[in-house]
Amino acid sequence: MERSKLPEGTELFYTEKAVHLTTNDAMMRYLRQKGNGSLPLSRAILDGYAAECGVPLHITERSMATELLIHAYLDGIFERWVRAGEAHGHQDGKFYKTAKRLKNATAVIDMGERSVDTNRWVFDLLAPGYGILCVLLGSRA
Repeated sequence: MERSKLPEGTELFYTEKAVHLTTNDAMMRYLRQKGNGSLPLSRAILDGYAAECGVPLHITERSMATELLIHAYLDGIFERWVRAGEAHGHQDGKFYKTAKRLKNATAVIDMGERSVDTNRWVFDLLAPGYGILCVLLGSRA
């Protein structure tokens, strides 16, 4: 699938052996649609990478979909913590600073092959549990 087939507003960049997807409102709206959007989104990203780069990206659809869901929803949680800290004037607190740092870490989802992505093994290990994530998240997966 070509990059133009990705959800409108999706920010995606390809590099050698990796893709970088911004966790933004467009991506979250897409994931919240019925039909477990993370797997079709992963398929589209992998197809787009192969079309643009001329080689396949060696990441399974389920591993990528698992990483997408975990990063995307953690980003949302950290965003809420940051907003709560700001609303209550706790910008100097340790909890706020930690939430802010974690929010920055999940703003872009870096998904690469094992040779360039040090945490690929984690999502490969979690990929068999993708169905559990789908059950837990329902139509938001």
